[in-house]
Amino acid sequence: MAQHLRRHHLTSPAVLRRYFPTPGHDNISFYLTGIGSHYDFGALIVDTVPNLHVLDTGQFFPRWTWEPVGGRHEADSGMLDLSGGEDAEESTTTAVGQEGEVLGGYRRVDNITDVTLRS
Repeated sequence: MAQHLRRHHLTSPAVLRRYFPTPGHDNISFYLTGIGSHYDFGALIVDTVPNLHVLDTGQFFPRWTWEPVGGRHEADSGMLDLSGGEDAEESTTTAVGQEGEVLGGYRRVDNITDVTLRS
């Protein structure tokens, strides 16, 4: 099991499940030092669940959200899924890494909206 997904290491497991529902779901995010940090402003791009205290304090802004799409995930959406999604069908019509991709019973949703892109 991936170290970054062990339940007792997560400070907000219900929130982080939306961004990393299983070890098989990728994501990237921006980690920014917080306002109260003793360090100068810094930004990191990470592809795992970040430690929000790596530079004193920080904020996490994920690129994608993974939402459950039917089947067992509707009933278990409140639980941390460590199955890797082996029992769910994968998307065959959407490109890998694109919005709408379905992987392991979860649909990839873009956190950068069209409204944001137009502004």
